Amino acid sequence: MDRDRPRCTTCLMPTTTTDITFDDHGTCSLCNELSAQPSLAPTRRHEGTLDQTIADLKRRGRGRRYDCLVGLSGGKDSVYLLSVLRRKHDLRCLAAYYRTPFTPQTIDDNVKRITSALDVDLVPIDLPQDYHAAVASDFVKEWARTRDQIVVNMACAPCKILHRELYAIARDRGATTIVHGDNHYEHAHIAAGQFRSDRFDRYALSTNVLRLFMIGRRGAAALYKHPMALKHLPLLFKASALYLNPYSAYFRLRYRDIDVLNYFDVGEWNEQECDAALGELGWELPAGLNTSKKADCSFAHLKNLMTAESAGADYFDCLFSNLVRYGVLDRAEGLERLRTEGAVPQEYVDDACRVMGVSFDSLGLRS
Repeated sequence: MDRDRPRCTTCLMPTTTTDITFDDHGTCSLCNELSAQPSLAPTRRHEGTLDQTIADLKRRGRGRRYDCLVGLSGGKDSVYLLSVLRRKHDLRCLAAYYRTPFTPQTIDDNVKRITSALDVDLVPIDLPQDYHAAVASDFVKEWARTRDQIVVNMACAPCKILHRELYAIARDRGATTIVHGDNHYEHAHIAAGQFRSDRFDRYALSTNVLRLFMIGRRGAAALYKHPMALKHLPLLFKASALYLNPYSAYFRLRYRDIDVLNYFDVGEWNEQECDAALGELGWELPAGLNTSKKADCSFAHLKNLMTAESAGADYFDCLFSNLVRYGVLDRAEGLERLRTEGAVPQEYVDDACRVMGVSFDSLGLRS
């Protein structure tokens, strides 16, 4: 993957990126939007105080076995979140974990060891892995035929079912709050399922009801263009219309007794603290990876390659551009880290292809 392509003169977004524009000075529209509306910065979007939010969460959990449920992928941010909730806030957490067909063994070992060390009960989520791999395979092959970006997102539809599982586990175990760690620095405006309203009030019920109509329109167009998707229509409907995110209209209306908290709306995500916490817990990076980002899923690395070709940028471009744009890194540091940490781990790309029964060469991609 070419990391030396021309980029925004302010952040690091490639000039090849679709759906964003560049002015005469070479600055991208994302940077210009932030200059015009500084409130878009993650550090300016926190609602309420952290202490008050945690106090309310503990109050809701009073008299119950758990204060909250945490969805655990085994990756960097979810482990960091669990550590903060247990060690900093002394919350009684229940963790739910799904080992996907693309989860490295090292990540699986990390999850079991760290939940034990934190004295957190762990509930495994049992979903059909063969079907998960088959869905990903079908849409990867369709992407190879069409190069359509939205097909990349369809390949990840099985993981959206996890949101439903979290609510079911929370209700069954008596947890009244689901806490997740949506790191705003990882928001990628290149994602095919992105809506402009997500940047402002993505949690509001009205926003999520409106999103249903937008999804319906886009979904109809996608089915027309990709009739093979009809094979997985029930899954795609659930993944997009019902289970798209933890605060979808469906969940808000069906599970009114369960709150959802994005911790990083009220507590700042700090990379140095995150790395220190993982080090203390003995979290191990799977062999052959240059970064802890996307370490919990081999398919994520293949997805990055496909997204880069379809959208002109990948998720690492977005991450490090966000960190530069919001002042966490300077541009030179961000570019150096992008070149190092954004290197393609071919071993993991090949593993994802093996799981799906797809030949990497058949995809026509350059690593």
